[in-house]
Amino acid sequence: MQVAIVGYGAVGRETAKILAARGDRVIVAQRKRPKNLPDGAEFVEADVLDLESLRRACASCAAVICCLGFRYDSRIWEKAWPLAIDNFLAVCAQARARFIFINRYASTAPPIRTTTMMAIPSHPKSPVALGSPVR
Repeated sequence: MQVAIVGYGAVGRETAKILAARGDRVIVAQRKRPKNLPDGAEFVEADVLDLESLRRACASCAAVICCLGFRYDSRIWEKAWPLAIDNFLAVCAQARARFIFINRYASTAPPIRTTTMMAIPSHPKSPVALGSPVR
């Protein structure tokens, strides 16, 4: 399966490593090329706030995994998160891809209904992948 991982911080790196190790074709998409990609992963430059660059990065993916985080500043969050989520959903709807949002703080969130759960055991907070199909 081809999967785009958007954001390559601690959670994105671990997610890419796990998926590449199991044989998935992994595309790491973000603004800057990361220094170390796992074997089997490739980099595609993309900005989640730019719909066309995100569309190019995720065009042939069966799943798009959001592992990004914006700086904790309410002025940024008010503008960036709604646009980023709108772009993710538009890209996934067009590609008929599953959108998965991974948040390292998910363990403190109230329970919600999900269709995808994947623990990342080597991460100190054991983040959980939360996702639902896009129709």
